Amino acid sequence: MRGIYFFGLLLLMLFSCKPSGEHRTSKEIKTKSISISHPFFNFTTHFTYTKNIKVENHGSYQIIYLLNPWLEGQKWVSYILYPKNTKQDSLWPEVDYKIPVPVSRIALSSASNIGFLEALHSLKNVVAVSKKNYVYNSFIRQGIDKHKITQLGGNEQLNIEQLLASNPSVYIQTPYSSDRSKDNIITKAGIPVLYNADWLENNPLGRAEWIKIIGLIVHKEREADSLFSAIAKRYNTLKLKAQTFADKKDVLVGGLYKDVWYMPAGKSYKALLIHDAGSNYHWSNTEGTASLALSLESVIKYQFNADFWIEAPALSLQNLLKANSKYMDFEAFKKKQVYNNMKQVRADGANNYWEEGVCRPDLILADLISIFHHKQYPEECLFYSKLSDTSYTTKE
Repeated sequence: MRGIYFFGLLLLMLFSCKPSGEHRTSKEIKTKSISISHPFFNFTTHFTYTKNIKVENHGSYQIIYLLNPWLEGQKWVSYILYPKNTKQDSLWPEVDYKIPVPVSRIALSSASNIGFLEALHSLKNVVAVSKKNYVYNSFIRQGIDKHKITQLGGNEQLNIEQLLASNPSVYIQTPYSSDRSKDNIITKAGIPVLYNADWLENNPLGRAEWIKIIGLIVHKEREADSLFSAIAKRYNTLKLKAQTFADKKDVLVGGLYKDVWYMPAGKSYKALLIHDAGSNYHWSNTEGTASLALSLESVIKYQFNADFWIEAPALSLQNLLKANSKYMDFEAFKKKQVYNNMKQVRADGANNYWEEGVCRPDLILADLISIFHHKQYPEECLFYSKLSDTSYTTKE
């Protein structure tokens, strides 16, 4: 299992290129801050890259506001965090959820939260996850095998009975719309739902900054803040370095799914990663933060001669051609400059890129710089692999 054993060691490792280890719309809340201090909440978490989270300290409790990522500037969900073994106060403002912290039993709808919990040494708090084959982390997979961690199914097939039986203190949910009504049954059962919308961030550091929310609920907000500061510092250092490289090549991303080639939209975190790695991206001026649905003909017209192809949907060049023989005409294929992001993938498809990678965009950026500018930055990739002519064995 890729783990970080000591917090101090992580901060040192962040600045090395190859780390070791395995790889409601809510009502307006008006309240005055309590003048007395409480030793439990003596640190205020601030956010720099994500604009949809606000945290207030009120002495004996904290309020978290999540703003609606689909309706900019509108409040969406609110939480009060208060110390365990203390009583709720009738004078507290109205919020959607009240959560005693630190939370010791966590259920997850998405494996992307595992990277945050691992970095904060809090994997032992996980009591339920979606499915084993969505999880890369060895500790969590072993917990499932030993029946210590419950499988809940996917978001559309969530097993409510299993969720309730696992008795979580909080359920971390990945939202796909602002409608929270489908979670009413969970809320009525007394389980707070913490919505993690990191995937809607248009900045890779904005995604990673959600570690601070996880830090708040496990009462490791100082650690989360320090970890993120180190990650952001390394990311920005690498970004500045990459911008000094003059040779900025065109980059092709992804591949066909049925008859559609999904390419990152120009305002997406992926497009920003490509830019920050010192390369060009033909679709960088398009609007949106999700994906562009393109035809093969459109991709051929504009990126036929792209120098690099990343996140190709295959483990080998042979597999890529079996999917579509037209791939062989792309310049990047001819030059064998084709890469996937599946260097750390298991046989069942679980990929560490979507766990640790969400928490560590600096590592992903380092990989991309090494691919696009290998002569100037000849580092071994952690998440990306160059496609060879034959398949390679994945991890069990």
